[in-house]
Order: sequence, then structure tokens, then C-alpha cells
Amino acid sequence: MLKKINKNKFYAYFFVIASLLAFLLLFGIYLIFYLNNYYNRLIAADEKNYTKQAMQIDADISDPFITKVPNRKDMIKEPILRAEDPVLGFIDAPVTVFIYSDYDCEYCAEQLKMIKASVVKHENKIKLIWKDYPEADFDSVSYKAAVAARCAGEQGLFWEYNERLFSEPENLSQTTFRKIALKTGLDIKRWQACINKGSVKKLINDNIFEADALLINGVPFVYINNQGYLGGIEEGELEGLIEKELIED
Repeated sequence: MLKKINKNKFYAYFFVIASLLAFLLLFGIYLIFYLNNYYNRLIAADEKNYTKQAMQIDADISDPFITKVPNRKDMIKEPILRAEDPVLGFIDAPVTVFIYSDYDCEYCAEQLKMIKASVVKHENKIKLIWKDYPEADFDSVSYKAAVAARCAGEQGLFWEYNERLFSEPENLSQTTFRKIALKTGLDIKRWQACINKGSVKKLINDNIFEADALLINGVPFVYINNQGYLGGIEEGELEGLIEKELIED
């Protein structure tokens, strides 16, 4: 009789332990699914928040020459004047020419040269605003060239560096960037520190985001005031458009 009782107790203990293990297993599976769903909801919320933040582009609206930043709910409908974007010409000029460009683009150099000649010709009536629109890939030579030029801009030599970069479209590399920095007369240590820090990437990324919002799908892309033109603007056409803007102004 004693052995029978002990055997029954053993089965009872085994059933309790097995039931407890089964419960823990089911609870563990439920917990994993619950945490996974919770994590996915957090990621979705973060992505939604990031998209909203991306629409709020940084700019100093206290500066009268800077276009007011669009509301988060608004789409970008025209180029944005930013204090950080390189300017060539008189800041109060009535005609503003924007060029969205890429150093890894041979025709972009010709278009830029033509516009710069018009800025010189019309003196204080035109200003040129540079907008970076390289490949959206940090490792591309296109993007790295934009970083190198922006870092030259921190020393007030953006346009000089910009011109030399466009003179070597087939030889863009880190070696070329450094060679141009030396020829341009940059403080190499300061320029290299800027590149390593990567702080100018935000300026380039803002330009890329802006161009994408404007549905620009190729370079060079030129805006004369608020009218856009995808490349191919001949010298005569450019002069005609500028003269028209000057008359209307």
C-alpha cells in the first residue's frame, strides 16, 4: 500500500511540473510575439516622426534674405535660400539663379560657367546660388567631392575649389581632392578635419532633400527666380530669360 501511494504522488508531482513547464513555454511564446509587435509599433512611430522632422528644414528665418521655412504640412514648391549655400554675386540682386549640380557631371561645368559669365556681365543684377545634388551615397565620389568643396567653403574658398573640381571630372578621387586643396591655398589640416568630422554633410543632405521634394530628376537643373529649367539652357536663351526677369522686376 505504501508503494502505491508513493507512485501516485510521483505522477501527481510530474503532472504539476509538466503543466507548469507547458504554461511557461506558452507564456514565453506569447511574450515574444507581444514584444515583437510592440517593437514594430515603435519603429513605425519613429519612422513617421522622422518623416515629419525631415520636412522641417533648418534655416535662420531672422535673416531677411532667407526664404521662410515651409510648414511641416506644406510641400516645397520653390528653391529655398539658405544662409549656408554658396552665393556668387550681389546678395540684393533682383534676379536669383539657382543651380542644382553634381561634380561628377561634365555638362554641369559648362552650364555653371555660362551662368557665372552672366553674373559678371550683369554685375549687381544677378546672384547665383549653388545647390549640391550629388548621388545620395556617402561612399560615392560624387558625394565626397561635394563634401570636399563645402569644407573649402568653410575657409571662404568654395568657388575657387568648385572651379578646380570641375576642371578634372574624370579624375575625382581623394588624391585629387587633396591636390586641389593644396593648389587652392587651403589650410590642409583644417580642411581635412572638416572632412573627417562630416558636419557639412547636413548641408548637402538638406540640398538633396530639397531637390527631391521639387521632383528634380537630373542635373544640371536651373531655376531663374522660381521658374525651373532642366539643363540645356543655351547662352542666348539664358540671357533672354534673365532680361525678362529684369524687365518684370
